[in-house]
Amino acid sequence: MRLLILKCSAAKPGGPEPIPASERYGGPLWRVLRHYQRVQPIFAADLDVYGLSAEYGL
Repeated sequence: MRLLILKCSAAKPGGPEPIPASERYGGPLWRVLRHYQRVQPIFAADLDVYGLSAEYGL
């Protein structure tokens, strides 16, 4: 397993309902992650992703 910790981003499309962080954040790092997950699904499956939020923590 590999661990990736990304910071939150100011770009948060969508409403107030709870959704996964990978869908909530719209910043450049999160967009690169979503692209990587689409293009390299086998390698991305071995990746544990955590979001570090100023409001909610890890």
